[in-house]
Amino acid sequence: MQRITSAHNPRLREAARLIASSRDRRKSGKCVLEGEHLIAVYTERIGAPDVVIVSEDALDRADTAALVSRLDAVAITVPVPLFARFASLPVGVGVVAVVSTPREQQAGRADFCLLLEDLQDPGNVGSILRSAAAAGVDRVVRIFDTRSWEVTRILTGQPEMILSLAFSNDWRMLVTGGFNQLGMTRPAHAVLWDVASGDVLRTVPAPHFVTAVAFSHDGALVASVGGDATVALSAARS
Repeated sequence: MQRITSAHNPRLREAARLIASSRDRRKSGKCVLEGEHLIAVYTERIGAPDVVIVSEDALDRADTAALVSRLDAVAITVPVPLFARFASLPVGVGVVAVVSTPREQQAGRADFCLLLEDLQDPGNVGSILRSAAAAGVDRVVRIFDTRSWEVTRILTGQPEMILSLAFSNDWRMLVTGGFNQLGMTRPAHAVLWDVASGDVLRTVPAPHFVTAVAFSHDGALVASVGGDATVALSAARS
C-alpha cells in the first residue's frame, strides 16, 4: 500500500474533482463511495474499485484495516490533514473509493419507474426513494436490506396509497400514513406494523389523509399529522 503526502497526486486530484462535481461524475462514468461498508458491498458485487484512499487514522478501525488489506493493490494512505482537505466529508468517514458507476439493466417491462436526473443534493435520494416506494399503485411497503438492497419483506394491508412512513427507534415497528385516492378530504388510516412478522398491529382511522407520522422516543406512542392540520396521538400497541 502506497503512502501519498502530496495534494497534487493525480489520484487524489481525480477523487477531489469527482466529489466536487456531479458534471464530472456523469462525464467520466465514475463516482466516489464513502465509508468501508459501501466499498465492501461494491467490491463483493461488482469488483475492485479503481483506487481506495484511506486516512491514516482510519486504519485504527478493524473494519477499515481489513478492507484495505483486501484491496491493498489499489489502496493508498494519506495523512489526516490531507484527507480532510481534499475529501470535505462528514467526521468519521476515513475511507473513500473511486469506482466505475454501476449501470443497471432494466429486465423486461416495469409498471412503476422513477427517473432521477441532475439531483442537486444527494442527501435527498433517500427521501425520494422512500416516497416512491410508498406511492406504488400496488399499495405495499417494501423493506430493503441496505447492505444488499434486496427486498427483505413486503407488507400488505394498507387500505390506501401510502403517503408517509416512519420506523420506531428499535426498528421493530413501522407506521404508515395513507391517502385516499377518492379525495383529499376522504377518511384515511395510519397503520402500525410488526416489521419482523409483517403483521398489522393496529389500524388508526384518520378524518383526512395522513401527511406525516412519527414514533415517540420510547416507541409507546405514534403521532400522525392529518391533512386538516391536526396531530393525533395513539398508543403504538392496543
